Amino acid sequence: MSLLAGIAEARYAASLARNVLGALSPKAKPSAHDGSSFVNELNRASARLMASRDGNGDGVLDKTELGVDAKVFARIDQDGDGRVSAAELAQAWKTDAALLQQHGIDLRG
Repeated sequence: MSLLAGIAEARYAASLARNVLGALSPKAKPSAHDGSSFVNELNRASARLMASRDGNGDGVLDKTELGVDAKVFARIDQDGDGRVSAAELAQAWKTDAALLQQHGIDLRG
């Protein structure tokens, strides 16, 4: 990786982190000592979104409930079981928030 590519990647990661942190409540931002508040807020946000879209009440989302195409669903469904859990949703938000937002999946509210 060239130096410029590395700098661009670092800037993108920093921008993504700022967006995710700014989207969550101020008190949920991790301190220099502990990131658990951020993780807890992210998990709560995932659970809220799950509850709002889980039409059959089974605690997971299928492709129809999530409202995305098969390619996007496969990126979120990390274990490939055809269902997205709150943990998978939170992980997807941490790694690919922009993709989720493009498809109407927003954990910010």
